Amino acid sequence: MCNFIVFHRNLQSNYLKESLEKMCELNFYFAHLYYFYMKSIEKNINKMEIQTYQPVVAYNNQLRENLNNHFSKVSISSARCSSPVWGSISTTTNLLR
Repeated sequence: MCNFIVFHRNLQSNYLKESLEKMCELNFYFAHLYYFYMKSIEKNINKMEIQTYQPVVAYNNQLRENLNNHFSKVSISSARCSSPVWGSISTTTNLLR
């Protein structure tokens, strides 16, 4: 899908971009995968030259800023996670303080 957005739609498909960005906001793991895949698309490296796609670089910078703003407001706490591992980690970090 990322290749389709970049190479066939030239980053002009707002619906697809907004849908993927919304999925990034919902899933931290997907956000990482999506960002690093888009980061890999921004440069095409041949034996003789490196070609950089400036619209993709600009989009990645905007995406990184949006995700930084979104995930800086989200915190993972032991109260929100029912796993005993998270509870022991938060207890350990409280003891270290």
